[in-house]
Amino acid sequence: MKNTIRSVRRKVPTSKRLWAVVCCLVTILLAGCDTVQGPQGEVEEEFVWDNTEVMPEHVIQIGDEFEYTPATNVEGHFLCRVTDVRIVQDEAECPPPELWLDTWLVALVDGEEVRYEYEEWFTEGGAHDHGCRVILVEVSMTNVDAESRLHDGTYSGGPFKDPYLFTAYNVVNLVDLSYVQSLGGAHHNFHRYGLGYYSFRRPVSEDDWDTLGNEHQAIRITPGETVSFTVGFLLHADPEGGIRDLSQLMLSVGANTSAKEGVFIDPKLGDDVE
Repeated sequence: MKNTIRSVRRKVPTSKRLWAVVCCLVTILLAGCDTVQGPQGEVEEEFVWDNTEVMPEHVIQIGDEFEYTPATNVEGHFLCRVTDVRIVQDEAECPPPELWLDTWLVALVDGEEVRYEYEEWFTEGGAHDHGCRVILVEVSMTNVDAESRLHDGTYSGGPFKDPYLFTAYNVVNLVDLSYVQSLGGAHHNFHRYGLGYYSFRRPVSEDDWDTLGNEHQAIRITPGETVSFTVGFLLHADPEGGIRDLSQLMLSVGANTSAKEGVFIDPKLGDDVE
């Protein structure tokens, strides 16, 4: 097994080094129910690990319809469904490495943190064997009356020259109910895992450099049209060295991870421990 584990001290591109630093900081913050004290000693912010008390108030199921509007530069809305959520079991089922935003997973092996690159995700003794998981989500999206604000040559305009181009990759996000950020004890947000894969990504060369948008990540949906696509998430192993509690994973509609205000989709991954 040790022969399949590569050194973690490899040169990493700047973007990945930055992401690694962010992940480490989040892990540190989440690791011990730390409390930030204000000038008068009152609790302002608290990060809770192993939460079992705060749960989402609004939960729907796979196949249920929900409304979605991108956060900026869009008027109108979409009707969406999550049609499938699955854990990838081998490399043959996994999107190729060039389509992932990051290509590494982290696990604790014999007390040491090990980083696995894409080619080690599903090898014997690799990331999957040490508790890491790759999760793919199938989404169906229907344009009801949505239009993007058009680019007008200024910073106040929209990102595209086509009113039916949208950045739709944020329609759902993977959240962990066991990690909670509390603000003053009254408002609770669940920890969100960053998007790792989006099936509509194309070469950056397809961008229109006259606009501020990222056409290579845009999806075109005209009113009345339905388009399906896939998003993916990388789930690092549990800090104790095993598989994270899959029953604590849900999808949030958009980026709203508030326990009280957000809408969440239960993928029912708790029965899938393979």
